[in-house]
Amino acid sequence: MLYEYVRVLAEEEIHALAVKWWGNGILPEHYFDALREAARLGAERALQSRASIEEEWLP
Repeated sequence: MLYEYVRVLAEEEIHALAVKWWGNGILPEHYFDALREAARLGAERALQSRASIEEEWLP
């Protein structure tokens, strides 16, 4: 494997998701929605990172 770790979401992005879903207070009913969205965004970012690494390093 060409890489071991890819940082897929920056801390600012995680904070922005928390603000989007919870605002100034934590709403437990939205907790899993926020986790799903963070996982989806992270997976998309990881796929994009992998594709760019493969383009750069593989013939």
